[in-house]
Order: sequence, then C-alpha cells, then structure tokens
Amino acid sequence: MAEFLLEDAKCDVTAGGFACGPVPGHVVAEIKVKNKETGEEFFLSDVEVQGTINMFRTSESLFQFLMDEAYLDPDNEKEYDRFDELQEHSMAVTTPDYDEFLEEYPRKSTDENVPLYYYLLWLIRCPYEEIKPIISKNVGKRFSEIEVPELDFEEDAE
Repeated sequence: MAEFLLEDAKCDVTAGGFACGPVPGHVVAEIKVKNKETGEEFFLSDVEVQGTINMFRTSESLFQFLMDEAYLDPDNEKEYDRFDELQEHSMAVTTPDYDEFLEEYPRKSTDENVPLYYYLLWLIRCPYEEIKPIISKNVGKRFSEIEVPELDFEEDAE
C-alpha cells in the first residue's frame, strides 16, 4: 500500500447567491498529496453541492476554480466546458449521498485512497472554526499518522 504525505490543505465556503431566495454557498476543500514511494504529487479536491460529493484528482490545484463558481454558469462556456471535462476525466469520487459513500468507501477498505477521502470530508464537515487548526496540526504528516474522527454522517448511519 502506498504511503501518502499531506503537503497542504485548503477549505472555504463560496459566497452563495440568490435565486428565488437566498442560496447557501458550497463548501470547497482541497488537499495536496505526495506519494512517498514514487514522488508523485497530486491534488484531491471536493466541492459539495446539495450533499453530493464531487471529488477530483488532478495534477494541478482546482481550489480557486471551484471557489469562483464560474463553472455553474452555462453562459460561461469556457469554465462550464472545463468542469464537464473534469467530470469526465478527473472524477475520483461522486456519490449522491453519504450512505452511498459509506457503502462504496468503508473506512476498512483496502483502497489506499480511502484515508485521503475521509480527511477531505473531515474538512468539509467540521465546524468552520476548526478548519485551520485541523490543517495546521496535520500538514506534513503521513496519512497513516492522521486520526480522522468519526464523521457526522457515519454516526447518522449507525
């Protein structure tokens, strides 16, 4: 199994908007990961829209692209098409809800990427004021050293 190192992490909430009433922002999180054995670096990014998990694995950061939300506007063809391309070629995880996520990616999975997914979801699901302390405590650590607590959707599934 590969040994992954957390090199950097970011998490924030988009501005939201207004459509037939106020629309809440989306939570965007991203981690920069390094495979200790191969030296490969990659980004794992997640934007959650109405509870749907949309994780992308890419060689470049998507954080600002996802925060800007220009991809949501079909009139902005360049950004809209880029998002379609990402969905087609760089999607790591997409599930319509957390129950399906738990079925596909249980914590005890042999999939070496599962600890990365849970860390990213921890950033997405934790209270906003805990994001920076979680990041500062864990950047530079191997994922095998990071203890991700049971997340709220895991508690709900019990």
